[in-house]
Amino acid sequence: MKFRDKLVFAEGKIDAKIMLVGLSPGREENSSRKLFIWPSGDFLNELLRLAKIDRGLYH
Repeated sequence: MKFRDKLVFAEGKIDAKIMLVGLSPGREENSSRKLFIWPSGDFLNELLRLAKIDRGLYH
């Protein structure tokens, strides 16, 4: 069992029309305390780019 010991806060606009929810922070997210960073963030950024969704438009 892996243990994540740091709280990772949400980012983005509170009133956004789109909300992304992840299962649980990975090792990189736990240590940096940021969501959707490498490698999951790279994949997410590419999907958002293809969908023409600015990363600042979601929470």
